[in-house]
Parts: sequence; structure tokens; C-alpha cells
Amino acid sequence: MTTKRTDILLATRDLVFEQGLQSVAMSQISQRGGVGMGTIYNYFANKETLVNALFAQLAQDHSDAGQLNLNTTADVKEQFIQIGVNLLTFGISDTRNTIVYDQLSNSPYIQREVRMKDYGLDGTLYRLLVDAKRHNHIKNLPFDLLAHIYYGCINGALRAHIAGKTMLSPQLIQQSALVSWDSIKR
Repeated sequence: MTTKRTDILLATRDLVFEQGLQSVAMSQISQRGGVGMGTIYNYFANKETLVNALFAQLAQDHSDAGQLNLNTTADVKEQFIQIGVNLLTFGISDTRNTIVYDQLSNSPYIQREVRMKDYGLDGTLYRLLVDAKRHNHIKNLPFDLLAHIYYGCINGALRAHIAGKTMLSPQLIQQSALVSWDSIKR
């Protein structure tokens, strides 16, 4: 059984997916979520607060998926590949969440502190980047740039899949994760 807060977040996600963030009204969220307007405002002060909570939930889900069954004793390359496989598999398994997360990631609605929060995966990736750089396994670029290049390869493959330009089979998922690693390795 879901909570009213969850119902509100899911209704918001679905409406953002269907209409885009700017077109979604609080009254639509109320109707779709099966809750009264007052209930929404008991949980969220306004639309911006609600959208930031949705982004935080999607970011946490994304982070958890990226770290799923991550073998932290494996070598750095294998950990990067596993994270890539996890993110691609997760993104394909729930394209609605993936599309909304991507859209909100670029939205001015999302407050800087919410966007910049480490939901877990960023800390893991940073630790791996530090280790890889210390052992001279990756290019000598700033950490933020390396992370963007790595994620960019994963997101590009995921977008191609979602757009129907390619079908990411398990083999292509593995190869795409390897390409993500290759993009930052020395």
C-alpha cells in the first residue's frame, strides 16, 4: 500500500512525463494522485518543493541502482563497468523514471543544494576516481569533468535506446559500460 506522499510524487512524475514540468498544475496532481489539494500542501509547501522532492527521490533511486551489488573489492575498472551496467539496466527497466529524472536534472526548478547532494553514487564514483587517478589509470582531468564524460557515455546510450535508435541487449549494455570506462581511462 502506498502513502499519500508517494501517491502525490507518482502523480507528479507521471504528469511531468506526459506533459512536461511547466504544463503541470497542482490541481492536476491532486486529481491524478486521488488526494485533496490540502493534502498536497500538508506534504509540500508549493510546486517547487514538490518537484524538488520528486527529483531527490529519483536521484536516490538512480544512486541505489548504480551501486546495486557493487563489488567494492574488485579492481577500479570492473567497478566502473558494473556501475555502468547497473545504470543502463535500471534506466531501461523504468524509462518513465529515467526520462523524468533527465528532464528534472536540467530544470531551473531544482534547487542547487538538492541537485548537488550526494545520494551515495557520487561519493562512490569520487572514491573510484581518486583511486584510479592515484594509480594513473585515468586521464589527468578534473574529477567533475571525468564524471561528466563517464556519465555522458552512459546517458547517450540510454537516450539512444529510449528513442528507439538502438536496442540495448545485455551484450550492448556491457559494451556500452566498457566504452564509458574507455572514455576516461589512460
